[in-house]
Amino acid sequence: MKNDVCFYLFFLGVIHSFCYGTCDTLLRRNKGDEVKSIGMIGEGAWGTAIASLLAENGYHVSLWCCEKDVAQQINQEHKNDRYMSGYELSPRIVAHIDLEEVASHDWVFISTPTKFFRDVVTKCKSYYRMNQRWVILSKGIENETLMLPSQILEHVLSPRV
Repeated sequence: MKNDVCFYLFFLGVIHSFCYGTCDTLLRRNKGDEVKSIGMIGEGAWGTAIASLLAENGYHVSLWCCEKDVAQQINQEHKNDRYMSGYELSPRIVAHIDLEEVASHDWVFISTPTKFFRDVVTKCKSYYRMNQRWVILSKGIENETLMLPSQILEHVLSPRV
């Protein structure tokens, strides 16, 4: 358990610098045109950590949870004990079990495990718009196709993602 906490704290530090510098620049399309609301697909430790950092930086995050009890705890207690116990979440994070509530944002971050990545992205296809920006936080290779998450996203949604 201690190693897991150290691992997440290390990555939180790396992502923290991303969210305070690069992310703010990245999320501005035009001068003065800031994104204030972001969709996050995946309520695991990684998705929750990134959602927390985005919320800490002033963004409202719609977090998709595949587990109803996790979504309820996030919304009612501002905690995710299943994947990030002992950490209080920002009220700027609102959990949803309906994928449309999250996948329809202009900016969508996705952190689902690669083995579920294609299935989740396929479910998002009907909400996808050409002007959306997707940020992939998943790592790995799909076993059946040997595709990376970025290749899966391009294959399922559009070559112009």
